[in-house]
Amino acid sequence: MTERADEVRTDELYSAHMQRIHDIVMRWQNGEISGSVKRDWIARENLDFHGPARTDLTTPPAVRDEAALTLAEQAMIPLPAAQAALDAWRDARWASEHAETLEGARAALQRGREAYQDILRSAR
Repeated sequence: MTERADEVRTDELYSAHMQRIHDIVMRWQNGEISGSVKRDWIARENLDFHGPARTDLTTPPAVRDEAALTLAEQAMIPLPAAQAALDAWRDARWASEHAETLEGARAALQRGREAYQDILRSAR
C-alpha cells in the first residue's frame, strides 16, 4: 500500500512540527501565553502540518460557561468538577442574596465557599 504524495511525512518534518508544539506548550507553562492562545496556536500548527480537518477548527467549544472552562484549565481539573464548584459558589451567592438575615447570608456564603474549595480539592 502506498501513501499519497501529499500525505508523506518525513521524520525530520514531524520532529520539527512536534518541537513547535512543545515550544508553544512551554510558553504556556511559563505563563507567557494564556490557555486560549495556546489552543489557537497549536490548532494552527496542526492545520499547517496536517492540512484542513473535516471539522471547523474555529468553532467555539460546546461549553457555554467560559468561567468553568477557564477554571478547569487553570486549576488543571476536569471540566465537570469546575462546573460543579462554580455551581456551588453561584447557588450560595443566590441563597445569600435571598436570605432573611445578615447571619443567614453569611452562613450561605460560607457554605458555598467551603463547597467550592472541597470540590476543587477533591478534583485534583
